[in-house]
Amino acid sequence: MAATPWALELMLVGAVPLAVVRRLQANLQEILHHPVSIMPERLDPSPAFNPARRQYDAMTLLGLLQPLPGKHQVRRLGVTDVDIFLPVFTHIFGLGSLSGGAAVVSLFRLRPENNGYPPNQELLHWRLAKEALHELGHLFGLRHCPVPWCAMASSRSAEEVDLKDAAFCPTCAEQIGIVPLPKGFTAHKPW
Repeated sequence: MAATPWALELMLVGAVPLAVVRRLQANLQEILHHPVSIMPERLDPSPAFNPARRQYDAMTLLGLLQPLPGKHQVRRLGVTDVDIFLPVFTHIFGLGSLSGGAAVVSLFRLRPENNGYPPNQELLHWRLAKEALHELGHLFGLRHCPVPWCAMASSRSAEEVDLKDAAFCPTCAEQIGIVPLPKGFTAHKPW
């Protein structure tokens, strides 16, 4: 299968630390075997703030993150530290448009300390990589996968994110046009 060329851009949204996004960039390049760049500008999430919920509307953030017209092969992933939501959910880890373009992933609910556990940077990087892959899969039109270890498996809690690998199953990898990694590829990698 001949893969269509594409580019992945990471954009910092809000006060997310640059070091976290650089680590995500390195992890995604290793997993995807594909170049990943970090956009030089930082996006202000304040237009997406909902005062009634004290959270940020993920759909509004997607609209702000869209690549410029004519850049159809560009996928953009916003990385933020604010708490994001969709009206039908109390919170979400991320959101990706099935029609391509943009996605957003949030560190907020992935942080162990926001779920009653001690801070753990390695675990946070691990969770972020998995959720970034998940939202990237949606940008390629993938829906949730029934394979429990696949990055495209659905997750309702941070602990469910921990059960997935930072890899796509062979079926999902083929649909994106990347080489599938073996199950468990990143399961014990000390990120």
